[in-house]
Amino acid sequence: GAVTLGAAALAVLRPSTHARTTLALWGPVLLAIAWWAASTIPFTSFGLAPQNYHWIWPIGAFVTISITSSLAEAVSTHVAVPRHVVVSVVAAGTVLAMVPNMPTMVRERGTSAEEDAMVGVAGELRSELADSLVQLGLDEPVVFDRSQERTFSRYAYVVMAELQRQGVAFGFDREIDGERFGDRRRLDAEQASGMRRLYLVTGTNLDLVDDDLVQLATASAVTPADDARRIELDRRLVGALADGQLIVDMGGAFEIFGERVDRVVAVVDGQRPGRRGVYELVRIMSGLQNYDLLGGPQELLDAIDEWIVLHRANELDRVAIFVDPA
Repeated sequence: GAVTLGAAALAVLRPSTHARTTLALWGPVLLAIAWWAASTIPFTSFGLAPQNYHWIWPIGAFVTISITSSLAEAVSTHVAVPRHVVVSVVAAGTVLAMVPNMPTMVRERGTSAEEDAMVGVAGELRSELADSLVQLGLDEPVVFDRSQERTFSRYAYVVMAELQRQGVAFGFDREIDGERFGDRRRLDAEQASGMRRLYLVTGTNLDLVDDDLVQLATASAVTPADDARRIELDRRLVGALADGQLIVDMGGAFEIFGERVDRVVAVVDGQRPGRRGVYELVRIMSGLQNYDLLGGPQELLDAIDEWIVLHRANELDRVAIFVDPA
């Protein structure tokens, strides 16, 4: 902050172009705005989430250029090298220094086909929810209950966007949601107790929904063919793990994943997971494969990738919205 202010003062006090002076003056302004905005982002239950701050990079790049631009012009008056050469060299060095710090996101899995399916589900879900809210005439605040939504589901934002568009006020009574979306949407137990609840439910949790709830919308990217193939791979790959065709490096697995590997041990010992438990087994098998802790025939190892995709779609891209009866 002090360096940015110093660069701004330098640009104002020394002869400088209008553009460079403007650039230097905007540096501390943007830095202050970014500092304030970043400080308002709540911590998550996992601590500081780096992805929530990726937007700071272009501001940092702008501020850095505003500083180096002023310094380069000041230096150019004390050296024999032409001013435009000094400024160009410093600018190029600044860019080269900033590029390696550009935030990136690495996705080990995920295809454009999956993304297209997600967009389709989101559109269908929002359209049905919009129609249902109009018919329902919901004019009271609701508790948005995400307790039956699978981790890494991506449809809560679709629901919240439509609720806001329809003017339906909502809040959260789970601590993790309050941390994520801010105190103004946090509800204590007493506040939530007298409010209707709107539920976002995904995957096999749909099998557990109370019959008394009113369904507002539903959408799915899973086809009957997907279901059949997933069930086929369940039998094939769980059987291969139980029969010893798929071999797990248990020492390395426990070192990295800890007690989560107990699900794998149970299958190796002859226990078959229930229908809802297969997904958790699939998740740990995915991790084992990523860490090269899983061995066996290549045909089976290749099938695991498809198995993971099908189960992820079944748990994340089958979604419905319900509300308490009036």
